[in-house]
Amino acid sequence: MENVFASSFRSRKEDEEAQSWAAIERLPTYTRLRTSLFKSLAEDENQENKLVDVSKFDVDDRSLFLKKELSRMTLLLGPPSSGKTTLLLALAGKLDPTLKIEGQVSYNGFRLDEFEPRKTSAYVSQNDVHLGDLTVKETFDYSAWFQGVAHRYDQLNELDRREKEAGIIPDSDSDLFMKLLGLDICKDTVVGDEMTRGISGGQKKRVTTGEMIVGPTKTLFMDEISTGLDSSATYQIVRCMQQIVHLTKATAVMFLLQPDPETFELFDDVVLLSEGQIVYQDPREQVVPFFESCGFKCPERKGTADFLQEEKLLMRRTLPVYIFKAVQIFVIAVIAATVFLRTTLHVTYDDGSLYVALGKPQAIIPEEVANEQSDREGSEGRRLETKISINGNNAGEIQMPQVSLQSSANGRNTEATNRAAPWRGMILPFTPLAMSFDSVNYYVDMPSVFLDEVMELVELTNLKNAIVGLPGITGLSTEQRKRLTIAVELVANPSIIFMDEPTSGLNARAAAIVMRTVRNTVDTGRTVVCTIHQPSIDIFEAFDELVLMKRGGKLIYSGPLGQNSRKIIKYFEAIPGVPRIKERQNPAAWMLEASSAATQVRLGIDFAEHYKSSSLYKEDATDLTMIIGAMYVAVLFVGINNCSTVQPIVAVERTVFYRERAAGMYSALPNALAQVMVEIPYIFVQTVYYSLIVYSTVTFHWKLAKFFWFFFITFFSFLYFTYYGMMTVSITPNDQVAAIFASAFYALFTLFSGFFIPKPRIPKWWTWYYYICPVAWTVYGLKVTITVTLKTESR
Repeated sequence: MENVFASSFRSRKEDEEAQSWAAIERLPTYTRLRTSLFKSLAEDENQENKLVDVSKFDVDDRSLFLKKELSRMTLLLGPPSSGKTTLLLALAGKLDPTLKIEGQVSYNGFRLDEFEPRKTSAYVSQNDVHLGDLTVKETFDYSAWFQGVAHRYDQLNELDRREKEAGIIPDSDSDLFMKLLGLDICKDTVVGDEMTRGISGGQKKRVTTGEMIVGPTKTLFMDEISTGLDSSATYQIVRCMQQIVHLTKATAVMFLLQPDPETFELFDDVVLLSEGQIVYQDPREQVVPFFESCGFKCPERKGTADFLQEEKLLMRRTLPVYIFKAVQIFVIAVIAATVFLRTTLHVTYDDGSLYVALGKPQAIIPEEVANEQSDREGSEGRRLETKISINGNNAGEIQMPQVSLQSSANGRNTEATNRAAPWRGMILPFTPLAMSFDSVNYYVDMPSVFLDEVMELVELTNLKNAIVGLPGITGLSTEQRKRLTIAVELVANPSIIFMDEPTSGLNARAAAIVMRTVRNTVDTGRTVVCTIHQPSIDIFEAFDELVLMKRGGKLIYSGPLGQNSRKIIKYFEAIPGVPRIKERQNPAAWMLEASSAATQVRLGIDFAEHYKSSSLYKEDATDLTMIIGAMYVAVLFVGINNCSTVQPIVAVERTVFYRERAAGMYSALPNALAQVMVEIPYIFVQTVYYSLIVYSTVTFHWKLAKFFWFFFITFFSFLYFTYYGMMTVSITPNDQVAAIFASAFYALFTLFSGFFIPKPRIPKWWTWYYYICPVAWTVYGLKVTITVTLKTESR
């Protein structure tokens, strides 16, 4: 019987050669990259696969093909200007009919011109357009009545008959959807508009979603429904939409800007667009393996949706930002080096030469030879000795030998060394040379350069000549308007920045650019306080500290995040009954879910009271450095805030002054005195309630003299900060330049205040600035007041 498993050496060699050729055939060559395998569109049984050169496809051949089935919820992702909104409008049949459209959209084989798509599909716009005089409930009821019942008439008729027989009075569908979207607490509140105060922006976004899904349509196209919502609310809404789609056999295509990993896992399919072309269209479970097979590996702590929306060459595009940052760090390093410079060197050059000379024998010379050499002429001895160097210098080094004569027993003694005589001169012959310079180029810092850098930072350089326009009608898109809003605030270069939802309306790429800018701003010594809805993992962990609050304004957590959010996770997991965080789950979404009202009711615990009893809430009043630092930062914060807020007021008053002065009504000195004197009552009132609150909060010793000194120091600190802001406006052309000029001295005030660097450790050439720095006297007064107070308490 023949052994089928046996093979000769020759056959094995042939197999190896065949495998090698097969591997070579799979290598990416130029020809293979231009061709692809396509099936023929013939409906007969003899379908053939053909190699087609895809580079020769025209616009019609490169059409976008999208196929969606029933009971499927699809997530649409893509970078800016990739055609996401246009695609959703085309699928819903709401594109402008005057546009030239190629291709077709069909529902179950029926084209859009064969039926009315507006009765079958619903498009949820990214712009919130409502009737401001209607309440939330009236808006839902009107939308439900307007859309009707459609194909559900027979079902609802039978349901109504059975409810009447059973004596059941059901709630309306609008109440169900309002509870689903968390709008039941404001159902009797008017929506509002630009002239009428109404619900918040996040609630308006929920109303926009609810008035579309309250109808009978089974095809939903949702565009940025998560803008203005936090991660927990977005997760709940998408989860309810998933159940609606699966139970009613509907179809939903949803575009989200920054979906969390747990929200991303609720979708069935994923469609990724880029420049109007489909990059990926398949089930959600296969998207990560697909891109990993292409060489794009998802980082460990990054959401899948954020990973899919990354763009190539981001580092190269933002290269000027890194260059500017490097130059800025270099300048700061030079300034810091001059402040922290070590001014004393105990070991000198001469001492080192002496140590080398004493520890190293240079030569062993007999006494007879030494006496014979000492009897020679000084010039000859000098010529001999100059060839010997204690420090090992060669003949090429420029050092003048020193010759000194000392009296000795024989009356003549020549000593030659290799040191330059400080009192001996030297004549060097040279030819006079005249030098001139032509076409000298130099750089002058201008505000326009900083504006260009900010526009490049937020990627608005290509749109610098575009008109802003009206929201939702003309001009910039929603995310471009958000980036423009952030850029307007960044050009002022403030020291303390408060940002209210800076990433709302932005996708993951734009949000990462904004947060990288915020991180760079914080690294320069400034303070940034942000409120962010639905942050991704990398954006959430970019912050240093977290302040978490629940409804009612009660504090749940205030402290550091830690590396990979370890501290916040450790804090909540230590509470009995709180579920542990899952792998690859967003800590922000898990934190909101774990601290929700439903969790408090289930566990029977108040997170606010639990935080007050924790170690994070307790402060050590005996720690002198922390108390001084708190006082210093508090006074500096209020002072800078006074300086920043007074600048636009003074700028307006200056315009009025120039106008009235031209008319002969105002004079310079009375106007300046009026502006100076009018600030004193306001600063006095501000100092009174500030001192009472701070002095009692820090629990200082209640003594009238101590409180008076604390009030005195705080009052004049606020006063000179306010006058400093007024001065910057007076010497600059406008309030924007004044803000930039004022912020330049904030760092100097902080550096030479005596808090970070005590006065004895400041170099002598910078000591003069310590005495003229007003913040230094504020810190000195606070130190004296607090130190004496603590000593009194300890006694």
